[in-house]
Amino acid sequence: MTSSDLGILYARHRRGILRVASKLLRDQAAAEDVVQETWVRAMRFFGTRATDGQPSAAWFYRVALNLCYDRLRALARDRTAVAEPAELDGGELAEAHAVGSGAPAVDPEQEVLRAELARAVREAVEGLPPLLREAVVLREYGGLKYREIAEIASCPVGTVMSRLHLARQRLRLALAPYLELDTDPAGEQADTDTGQAGQGGG
Repeated sequence: MTSSDLGILYARHRRGILRVASKLLRDQAAAEDVVQETWVRAMRFFGTRATDGQPSAAWFYRVALNLCYDRLRALARDRTAVAEPAELDGGELAEAHAVGSGAPAVDPEQEVLRAELARAVREAVEGLPPLLREAVVLREYGGLKYREIAEIASCPVGTVMSRLHLARQRLRLALAPYLELDTDPAGEQADTDTGQAGQGGG
């Protein structure tokens, strides 16, 4: 594979990798560093010497995830590290910026509720067991298909589906007070993703 082909493959997945790293690290600058280091490693292993293997989306994501986990372990060892709070992300940050720049005022009560929900979602995802959290982050933030997550996690597609199903159940229970959801598993609607995955592997 030429460095040009490698660059095309990397560019195709860069945005998804950044979303996943940002969600895990809750630090945009650190996430950008992870994305850059992932590219450096790709060039080291595939772009500068002959190899028997070929890079793939799974390879990029696995390297990025390992880099994220390394950073999180380092932060856990250093309890004095100060991290920027990340109460809102994505469109919520844009809305918050607009409010502060003269845009029409947002109902303060709704703003507080929205910020509280964002915090609850983040804490619920972070509270999942590692394997469930990884599956959710790769699916919901990375936008990966079931078979791609399975390749990254080195497990069958069925295992990925089970992890996502269990993770979504736990998230619904955790967020029920905020979303007024029916927490009765018998009343839960089947995930459309599950049906799609069964037909085409996600």
